[in-house]
Amino acid sequence: MKKKLPPDFKAMCEENAECGMDGARPSPWICHVCDHKSQTGEGVACTVCYKTTCGLHLKHVSAYNPASGLYELQPVCIFCVGAKLH
Repeated sequence: MKKKLPPDFKAMCEENAECGMDGARPSPWICHVCDHKSQTGEGVACTVCYKTTCGLHLKHVSAYNPASGLYELQPVCIFCVGAKLH
């Protein structure tokens, strides 16, 4: 679903070619594991190294959240899982 922008923001976006808030331009990304390039969808950042990774190279691992006291599933790339950094 495309977000509606207030009129003043929309005018600024139309004037600024670098702005991606209007949803007209896709945001390219590259997987740091396999170098897969895409302009569709979104890459997901690893919660350990914060690098963009495609869905094929992410595992969801259980991690303790001290703020809530619960375990949560977090996306971690296969490099960080293999190095046991999670």
